[in-house]
Amino acid sequence: QIYKLANGQKIIIANKKGPAFINTTYNVGSMNEPDNIRGISHFIEHNLFNGSKNLAPKEYDLKVSKLGGNTNASTSFAATDYYLQLQLLNDNSLEEAIKLNAEQTQFPTFPNEQLIKEKEPVKSEIDMCNDDPNTVAVCKVLKNLFGIKTSSEDFVIGTKSNINSFTRNTVLDYFNTWYTPDNAVTVITGDINPDETINLVAKYFNKQNDYSQINKRIYEPLKYNDKPV
Repeated sequence: QIYKLANGQKIIIANKKGPAFINTTYNVGSMNEPDNIRGISHFIEHNLFNGSKNLAPKEYDLKVSKLGGNTNASTSFAATDYYLQLQLLNDNSLEEAIKLNAEQTQFPTFPNEQLIKEKEPVKSEIDMCNDDPNTVAVCKVLKNLFGIKTSSEDFVIGTKSNINSFTRNTVLDYFNTWYTPDNAVTVITGDINPDETINLVAKYFNKQNDYSQINKRIYEPLKYNDKPV
């Protein structure tokens, strides 16, 4: 079943055996970042676990764990995913999980102290990625094939100097530009009733679109290279 909410967010619901899986994807990644803030989509991914309008920092993880679930996120060149998986052990498990995913992805608060603290694990991840020959090779190939101009060895994760430069205003500006309902898709699968599920989704995914910053959206220009490098 495929739906679109009044705010423009797309919803896909599939009834199937197995645990429930809730995934919200925003159509934004490193190909939407100016090089001076390359890595900000990944940095925001980390910080969506650090508090939102109705959740204290780290409370999201704790509540998912109490539901018997697990959660994670990932950032790529053109998409960022936030997801959780759980067995529907109680009558309210699905509603609680949808509520948590909606709260996390729509209404993060980006506390300044958490932003500062999160820079260190992200910079450690940069070292780890830059030490991985496969990651470095893939990025070099993509840079050469498509003429991507970047100072980042791994241009999904960015550079340490970029991470150090991010302020709360930088993060909020980028978040408000890209993380709007019309730019999101939520997929829910599991042993669920689609009609009941879409009503729950509409109840909690209720953020209104703000198009005031849509003119700031950029897309990496790809110049296809058909010559040897």
